[in-house]
Amino acid sequence: MRFRSIAVTLASLCAPALLLAHGDLSDRIAALTTGIQRTPGAAKLYLDRAELHRQHSEIDAALADYSTAERLDPALTVIDLARGRMLADAGDWRGALPPLERYLVRYPTSVDAARLRAHALRELDRPAEAAEGFAFVTRAADPPTPDDYLGHADAMAAAGRKDAAIVAIDAGLVRLGPVVALQLRALALELSLGRCAEMLARLDPILSRTPRREAWLEWRARALHCAGRPAEAIAAAREGLEAIAALPPGRRVTPLTTELALRLQQLTSSPPAR
Repeated sequence: MRFRSIAVTLASLCAPALLLAHGDLSDRIAALTTGIQRTPGAAKLYLDRAELHRQHSEIDAALADYSTAERLDPALTVIDLARGRMLADAGDWRGALPPLERYLVRYPTSVDAARLRAHALRELDRPAEAAEGFAFVTRAADPPTPDDYLGHADAMAAAGRKDAAIVAIDAGLVRLGPVVALQLRALALELSLGRCAEMLARLDPILSRTPRREAWLEWRARALHCAGRPAEAIAAAREGLEAIAALPPGRRVTPLTTELALRLQQLTSSPPAR
């Protein structure tokens, strides 16, 4: 109940800002509608209004305006990218794919379109094609994001190529530095392959430099269990619990820390399931 009341309080505090944002969008849509009434053949006004409808989550209105803009000016090829992005935002990956692919035929080096297409292919259970798309994005984006490398790795793993997925994550670590999300994904992949020594090799430098060790000690305990070293695994889990106990009281009782403490406690008594 306490966390629910906090969520309700936060929602009530944020509501005025959200209403203002939607009110501003509505005013801009109204202004464009007036402009369209004065200049009904202006394709760009329809495209601009479609983008505002997209931001307002008014999908049918946006699709109608994209179609009108396209009919008035077929040279506005950016409409395919905009339509694909909107459908992707709505979770309609099957609908998003054709306009994105049409756009990429014209602009094959578009990182934005390639990234959206790769996500669509992954969601449509076409992981090998998705992996190729994400690979292009990680090469062409300036700079790529951690999510680009995670998408590449996830697609490779889904295609049955976990070794290649680890290579993809390591490429991201080389390019972007020690991003925690990439380090965690590498550890999870290594564990799924039973590569215990490799896990420990990754964890040692992390543990040597991080001031917050408790979450990484959970991974060390798992790696040591994986390596058949249960006594050391239990010691690592206990060290993690001691690190949590040393935190300021407010940090010890957060949901994430409480859940971590429970997992560490379990690791002191029984080996984890992979």
